Amino acid sequence: MKKIMGTCNSSPDITTAGGGLINSITWPMITLASDHLPIMISIVIPPDFFSVDNRTLVNFNKANWVSFTEFTESTFTALLIPIVVTVDEWQFRMVIAVATAHFIPVGIAELRRIFPVEVAVLANERDTFRHLDIR
Repeated sequence: MKKIMGTCNSSPDITTAGGGLINSITWPMITLASDHLPIMISIVIPPDFFSVDNRTLVNFNKANWVSFTEFTESTFTALLIPIVVTVDEWQFRMVIAVATAHFIPVGIAELRRIFPVEVAVLANERDTFRHLDIR
């Protein structure tokens, strides 16, 4: 660390960017009448750049915890005791992943604002039956 004016340590400035933007960033230092050199970061987004939102929304309040618990406990009971700890860890993660996929809803609920209430109820029942037929 270099000393600034003999009284404090300097702090490094860190800027991170993904590979798609690294060539679109400039960071010139502005010269002032002091020993502090501020860095102005500019990003020029290329016209072919697109942002992806990979968020997964999980609704733990609507999870079927009873079925989740029953499934995981019965599956763990049926598993053989592995000799290799990495196999045990992999099996554990797989059981939790399968139980999560079956009993904890994810995603954004579809809004059917133009449907009358009766039609929306029937459409939800239809979607439930479709979801059950897939598995």
